[in-house]
Amino acid sequence: MPALFISYRRSDSSDITGRIFDRLVGHFGNKPVKVVRDVDSFPVGEDFRDVLRDRIKDCDVVLVVIGPTWASVKDSKGVRRLDDAADTVRIEIEQALELKKKVIPICVTHAPMPTEEDLPEALKKLAFRNGVQVRPDPDFNNDISRLIGALDKIFKDKQIAEAKPPTLPPPQRHFHPPEPPPPPPIDTRRSTGAHSADPGNPFASNPKNVPIPAQTVEAPPSPPKRSDSSPGVHPQPQPAFSHPFAPPPTPAMSGPMVRPLPSDKPKLAKGIWSSAGIGLLMLGIASLCLCGGSFAYFCVSVAGKSYERELKRDIQNHPAIVDHLGEIITVKWEAGALGLPSGPGGETSDLFTVTGTKRTAEVIGHTDGFAGEMVGDILRLPDGEEISLHDTYTPSSSSSSDSSHPLPEAPPSP
Repeated sequence: MPALFISYRRSDSSDITGRIFDRLVGHFGNKPVKVVRDVDSFPVGEDFRDVLRDRIKDCDVVLVVIGPTWASVKDSKGVRRLDDAADTVRIEIEQALELKKKVIPICVTHAPMPTEEDLPEALKKLAFRNGVQVRPDPDFNNDISRLIGALDKIFKDKQIAEAKPPTLPPPQRHFHPPEPPPPPPIDTRRSTGAHSADPGNPFASNPKNVPIPAQTVEAPPSPPKRSDSSPGVHPQPQPAFSHPFAPPPTPAMSGPMVRPLPSDKPKLAKGIWSSAGIGLLMLGIASLCLCGGSFAYFCVSVAGKSYERELKRDIQNHPAIVDHLGEIITVKWEAGALGLPSGPGGETSDLFTVTGTKRTAEVIGHTDGFAGEMVGDILRLPDGEEISLHDTYTPSSSSSSDSSHPLPEAPPSP
């Protein structure tokens, strides 16, 4: 039975995790998907790490709810809980990464995605997992619907992969006996009297075995000689044996057969039609190529406009970028750009030229799989310096005029 596990800190995100759990249970309640949130009790004498491993082993997806204090909360001794090897949340994530489960970070209450430096060595892979942002009201319903849609696709693909093909019965083999060979043909000309007697037929047998007279068999007529004065006229061949009771030959049969002379006109017409067909075929192929190229150009143009709108909307959410570049005027997609770094999850990147009222820069972005829109990753300045948009940075008062400090504050993409 498919299942998903929710890992969270009670002191960090207990309330919003409860809302997420209720929505997931309400959606997957009518489907064969189990939602697991807490391990409230452990059997006596058992290692709780083994118990957590068994629970996570039975799940397909692990949701890691990350709140504002998820990475910084400390215990009573002043030690950060993520650095404690016995921390329950750390053990849950370690087990999920070790078992190669699909781990999805869920950033709640506008919490930033932890970087690789914020995590211990055993959890550094979590920083590269593509996550989802679940914001409080009024955006909660839209964000949780996007999360549920992504989970539906994951479980649907898993069920299709695990489905077994139907078992077909073995083919039935039917034995067909061979048909008897047909009887050999009977030559009536060489019959020896096995048939009934016919007094009108001299070849039929009779009980007295009377021999057939020689006058009933006529010699075949000699073919007429060809005359040199009648070219193209061929005599009609006569049968070698003539039955005495057969009808006399007709003039059409006995007369000469005239064959018409060959003509080249049908061949010429056939060549003309063949040339016309080849021309029409080449014209059709050229038309298809032209239409296909126009359609591909149209699709690329539509996709580029959509990428520009989505990246402009994402950049406007970075106040530091707007303060550095000024009001965003245009965002232009540079199609066919090569040598770009990949996104956080290995996604294919695209290059954009962003023009503001103060200055112009380049932005490298990728398409977020869960959000379904283009988000920015790297800001490239005119002097060649590249700055990550995923780092947390508070610009100084002179950052709007000094191009050496253009690092923006980038909240995680939804």
